[in-house]
Amino acid sequence: MEESLNYIEKYGGKALEIFAPFIKNILMEKTINNAERTAELINSRLAKYGLKVDYQRYFEEKLNTPYN
Repeated sequence: MEESLNYIEKYGGKALEIFAPFIKNILMEKTINNAERTAELINSRLAKYGLKVDYQRYFEEKLNTPYN
């Protein structure tokens, strides 16, 4: 058991350095997909009442981020 823990400690850092950027990209993609689905859900529910969200204004004014 101790040998396996030493092996993971010794070589796990290298694997993490290699795969960390890929993992971050996957997590970012999932976050973006979740945000898009949430925005679509909000739009569909507001449309029932004839309302609309101005996302461009929200992102530009509140977050100081260009919306494109």
